[in-house]
Amino acid sequence: MISILDSGAGNLASVHLAPLAVAPATTRKAFFALDFDGVICDSAAETGASAWKAAERFWPGRFPSPAPTEYIQAFRAARPYLETGYQAIPFIKMLRDGLPPQALATGLDERINAVFAEIGQDKTSMVQAFGDTRDQWIKANLDDWISWHDIYPGVLEALQKVLAGGQHLRILTTKQERFVSAILSAHGVNFPADYIWGLERQESKEDQLARLLANGDNDVYFIEDRLETLRRVEARDDLRAVRLYYADWGYGTPGHLAAANADDRITVLSLGDFPRFLAGLA
Repeated sequence: MISILDSGAGNLASVHLAPLAVAPATTRKAFFALDFDGVICDSAAETGASAWKAAERFWPGRFPSPAPTEYIQAFRAARPYLETGYQAIPFIKMLRDGLPPQALATGLDERINAVFAEIGQDKTSMVQAFGDTRDQWIKANLDDWISWHDIYPGVLEALQKVLAGGQHLRILTTKQERFVSAILSAHGVNFPADYIWGLERQESKEDQLARLLANGDNDVYFIEDRLETLRRVEARDDLRAVRLYYADWGYGTPGHLAAANADDRITVLSLGDFPRFLAGLA
């Protein structure tokens, strides 16, 4: 669990891009907007474990630590359907109750709302509980918490080169910003805090991308592993200039990959090409 990943989420070899051309010299700036979980970091195991710990607050006695391996594996299988971290708590509850991971592919909002109603809670309380649980774990044993995250191979080096070259880069994430900073810092990346746009900003990624386009001289490259997020960007006329890339090493399913490949506006990017992609456009 502490080693750098040897492979991605099971579909790395599904697409291989032709050599990427280096962008010609231009006065416009290449501005990289990267998702975090599923693009830079594989946090599925930690998210499941944190959800298990947080769930014990709401259902005492049902979620004793440590989380059993089979539930962490079940959560990983359900991870493609998770949009933001706090949802992991109702996810782990439903998995604990015996719901198959694939069932979370449909009717998700209704299922989550039913869990909330069962205990009289809401999104705000779940966000608070999830963040508090992570904070307590970090305070008790930072090294242990970090060990539950895997960084995809070659990604850190690519990020460091882009930052060292003074290029424009933002991380757009539904994760709370302090957790992204802690993970990157633990892996030796001094990533500016104001380059991380997370949950605290209460903005959609679409609105964040619109901000990057606002000054009119940025070529924005958005790399994301969640197809639904890319679809939302596609739906906005004001984001037509954003170049969309589907990260096939993240938490998508074979169906998501097929749909991304069939979409003329989306380019499927493999992990092996990702560092070269950043270097070619920086």
